[in-house]
Amino acid sequence: ITIPVTQNYKSFGLTPMSLSFEDKSSTQSIAIETDGTWTASTTDSWISLSPNTASGNSVLMVTVIENTTNSSRKGSISVTMGDKTIDVSVSQKGKYLTINNTALTYTSRGGAINITISTNDSWIARTENNSTWINISQTSGSGTANINVIAVDNPSVNSRSENVIIETPHGQNVRILLRQDARYLTI
Repeated sequence: ITIPVTQNYKSFGLTPMSLSFEDKSSTQSIAIETDGTWTASTTDSWISLSPNTASGNSVLMVTVIENTTNSSRKGSISVTMGDKTIDVSVSQKGKYLTINNTALTYTSRGGAINITISTNDSWIARTENNSTWINISQTSGSGTANINVIAVDNPSVNSRSENVIIETPHGQNVRILLRQDARYLTI
């Protein structure tokens, strides 16, 4: 006589299988569907998990600290139930700072030129040598901004130049070279 024996297995699944974060500190969740007990772990110091273990259907909260570097980073989370492990990939963007124009040229009469600052960080704008002939419409901010760099009239027969520096608290900076023509006389 043969007696069939059937045993149900434990179910186990995760959603989503990857997480993508901006540069700031933030939290996302992973839905864990199981009728067993699971544990979660990571070896990446910038990722924290809560809870680390639970039974049954649960939500795993994944928190990343702010990425203050210029580079994106990748990590992983391992969720294990019994002899099965599922890995979740984690990525986080780094800081960036770009501008749309790195050299500005003014006539001797001066004027305003618009610059677009693109960043996901706070920033300050200043002249390198504290020149009084350059005015900046906005000297600090956070995130993307449009600013005007204004040169006043140059009454001299000598041209002049200055650098405007846009910098973030995380070590990024961009130099913008400003040149202004000299006054001239045509006879």
